[in-house]
Amino acid sequence: MLSAAYLSTVPDNVLALYLQLETDILCDIARRLKKAGRMTDTALWQAKKWEELGASRDYVAKRIAQTLKLSEKEVVKTFNEACYKSLKKDENIYLRAKDAGILPSAVPVNAAQGIKSGLTLGALKTENTLENLTESIGQVAFGNLSTYLDRAFMQIESGAFNYQQAITTSVKALARDGLRWIDYESGQRISIEAGVRRAVLTGVNKTAGELSMVYAEECGSDLVITSQHMGARPSHAVWQGRVFSRSGKSKKYPDFVKSTGYGDVQGLCGANCRHSFSPYFEGLSLKPDEKIDLEENAEQYELEQEQRYNERQIRLYKREAMVFDAAGIDNSYAVGKVREWQAIQRSFIANHDALHRDYFREKVEV
Repeated sequence: MLSAAYLSTVPDNVLALYLQLETDILCDIARRLKKAGRMTDTALWQAKKWEELGASRDYVAKRIAQTLKLSEKEVVKTFNEACYKSLKKDENIYLRAKDAGILPSAVPVNAAQGIKSGLTLGALKTENTLENLTESIGQVAFGNLSTYLDRAFMQIESGAFNYQQAITTSVKALARDGLRWIDYESGQRISIEAGVRRAVLTGVNKTAGELSMVYAEECGSDLVITSQHMGARPSHAVWQGRVFSRSGKSKKYPDFVKSTGYGDVQGLCGANCRHSFSPYFEGLSLKPDEKIDLEENAEQYELEQEQRYNERQIRLYKREAMVFDAAGIDNSYAVGKVREWQAIQRSFIANHDALHRDYFREKVEV
């Protein structure tokens, strides 16, 4: 079983690589806008535009390749640490059950069948997801540069804006929007942060769950207990901290899959889920913790969502300050907004004892 607090931090190291990638690409686009924006002759501008697009494509491809190389190593490391952490906890429970005479035998994790192959496959699936994600990043980056170059040139040529106004308008829109693309699962525009965090968190937790199920079959164990945590989404709060039967044959405990939605994208170990589960044996004092009050849980959930919003605002203005600086534009407003939102975050955390500040989530670069 993996704790919600642990799962919350699982994507952080991989995510840091991609936030750095996004910031670098945005700054590169801003610098190219600054250079190309001074062109007023149409023919010269077209030539300069394609020169910058080609150079940008080469730069983006190089940075993506670098990020993927680092990301692949970090994903493997993350999966190994998280999944074996979960399995070792399961192993301890099985050994205790064996020593207590409840379980006939217990297979050590290292001897269990299918663990290594399942772990490798889970990491590979997440690597493939991230690789597809970076393809989207490259396409969006190229499209953004082309769009903003055209926009700036047309604004300058029309006489409606001078050079500085046109570049400032484009760079500000670029910095605030970031590199977003259409997510085919939801049909919505998604950010790099959301895409990477979901891919890693979901991949790790899903794989850890699958390996726990494989291990349970190997040890002949049927009952499991779900984790519980404050701030759970309402649809998950109803089944957290309870005991279930994997086979669904228990007369005392409800069916695991039917009750928790395990295996479904919206259920236990699904998309962005921070719940997990572990073996349960009656008589080992492995009783569920005291049930979390659902109203209190809902309040905690809302507080955590507000904290995440504050973190996004801090990152947004940090990124804007860096992109403006790359374009040679005064970034004092963005710097001031960073300080303003940091103050809001400090006050918010200080007023709620159940929260703690996570500085890593406020970063936009490694």
